[in-house]
Amino acid sequence: MSIKAYNRPARIVDYDDSLDQEFRNARWTYHRLLDFEDAHQAVIDAVMPELARVSSIMSRLHRRKRRASRSTKRELGHHPELLAKLGERRLELKKQRDSMPEWKAAKSWDRDVIPDDEVIALGLSPKKVRRKAGESDESFLARQASASSDRRRVNNLLVYRESRCHRGSYSAALDSAKQARSYVMRDRSAGKPAKIRRPRWSDRQSLVWQGVGSIRHVGSGNISVDGRYWCLTLPIGRENGKVKIRMKIGDLRVPDEHDVLEVKLTRERVAGKWRYSISVTIDADWPTTARSPDGAVGMDWGHRRMLDGSIRAWTLDGSDGFADNIVLPAELMKANEAAQAEQSRADELYVARKSALGLRARNRHTYQSHLERTPSDELTTDEAAWLAWHNKICGRIAKKKRRIRNKRKEIYLQEARRLRARYETFYVEKIVAQKMKDKQTDDQMARKSRQARDIVAAYKFKEMLAKQYGATVVEIDPRNTSRECPSCGHVSGPTSDVEICCEKCGLVRDRDAGAAIMIRRKGEARTG
Repeated sequence: MSIKAYNRPARIVDYDDSLDQEFRNARWTYHRLLDFEDAHQAVIDAVMPELARVSSIMSRLHRRKRRASRSTKRELGHHPELLAKLGERRLELKKQRDSMPEWKAAKSWDRDVIPDDEVIALGLSPKKVRRKAGESDESFLARQASASSDRRRVNNLLVYRESRCHRGSYSAALDSAKQARSYVMRDRSAGKPAKIRRPRWSDRQSLVWQGVGSIRHVGSGNISVDGRYWCLTLPIGRENGKVKIRMKIGDLRVPDEHDVLEVKLTRERVAGKWRYSISVTIDADWPTTARSPDGAVGMDWGHRRMLDGSIRAWTLDGSDGFADNIVLPAELMKANEAAQAEQSRADELYVARKSALGLRARNRHTYQSHLERTPSDELTTDEAAWLAWHNKICGRIAKKKRRIRNKRKEIYLQEARRLRARYETFYVEKIVAQKMKDKQTDDQMARKSRQARDIVAAYKFKEMLAKQYGATVVEIDPRNTSRECPSCGHVSGPTSDVEICCEKCGLVRDRDAGAAIMIRRKGEARTG
């Protein structure tokens, strides 16, 4: 048996308000669980309030220090001498706190025992003990006598009783709250300030279905001529609600209901609309493609603009004599330029609005966040109209950029699948991101080069080869690979020409093709 997970974009077939209500119920459940964690942190802070104040001041000074290192307009005073004195004071207070018995009691506050009569008064059942296989009567009675309900168990039962989301989503919220609590307690034990971040309504959120029987029906069919789809009907809420989801999976057999281990439906806010994706974890035997590739290929990363407007992203040179290029079409650059032009136009319009109305928001996104936090009945007609217009503009820009990413991903998937079936080892040049950032971008040609680099996204292709296709990716230092002649080894002087003529042997070569050859040779010499 093998376990595999498939992540795909999802489309809600029968959409109504019940799915949105399910997400709201899951978010409400998570907030109620965090209320209990906040109460626990308040008990911890009450042990030594001075330590909490000192840690809070130090945290504020550290934030000022980080902002000052990034800011070029103003200097923020972070007072290094005061920060050092507060650090020493915090260590002293931490030692005093750790020796106090109140600190140990505060850490175990959530495990305080609640009498059974109080649990019954709340309408809950006392904690029950199940008998283990082969357990003696004395051991079972002793465990039953020591069984009791603690404060955390009672709170979880009360939240579950009032919650209306599916039990899988409740379990996922419980696990998330437990993980957040562990991070906070780790920092609090070290004397550092820590607080659980409350999620916003527009943050990414997931619904989870776990275990056998959680999925009512799994079916498939050739719904569209574009490919094969799976249709999943999943339960929501506590009153036999259901939602139908469609996901494109390809030519794979439909799993049995008992083979599905977990289904996770995630939604996130993109350009003012909800975008859904689904992850299905399956325990089943799946046919795998038998392949035994060998050999290696050298890959020189580039972002060279061709005469037809396309971008040569990678130049390849294989150990079997194969040479090729991975080219991104000119439509990607045109779409990116259109998105950049629309974004610049929106910025110019906001600058004019800011000057006319005397707005304090630094940019249009900050102004948008301010308007979205303002109740709708308090917005003026002009503000509401601007907010609707800005959401529409952001939606168009995000749609164009999403098309660029999807087209690039489609091309990279096809090329990675083709190359992986032929080669086992991929030698790629090591890209130093900081050097790319330090390059001058004042003139127009430099800006176009930077846009081409962003569109190519070399790290995406390397990540796809290593993680998705299991290839061996070796990074090679690209120093002098473009200038060194593959024939005689002579290193030419710096030049920006595409065609290079060797000064020693007279070989004329494409600099990117020569770099791919040298990268492969360096990689083979390095790995033996």
